[in-house]
Amino acid sequence: MKINDIETSRLILRGYTKEDALWAYSIWNNPEMGQYLPDEAKEDIDENYLKMLEGLGEDEECCYLIPVFKNSLERVGTCSFVISDDKKVYDNCLLRT
Repeated sequence: MKINDIETSRLILRGYTKEDALWAYSIWNNPEMGQYLPDEAKEDIDENYLKMLEGLGEDEECCYLIPVFKNSLERVGTCSFVISDDKKVYDNCLLRT
């Protein structure tokens, strides 16, 4: 699911791209961050898993976003959301500190 960029005073939330895959993997598999995530961390990344990560920006049910600092475009986390059948939005945000 794709949406237009969202801007705040300090951040731009932009769409997830194929180039974000390994960077997002490094956050999602960080042991400290992993304790807050529902999926188990992976020790190794195989080709199929990498392809899946690279394709997240094209997912039709979930919108994956990358927050970046406006002034430097440095990535600072990951965000995603899905819209439930009853049209309530479920969101999930992970910012690197």
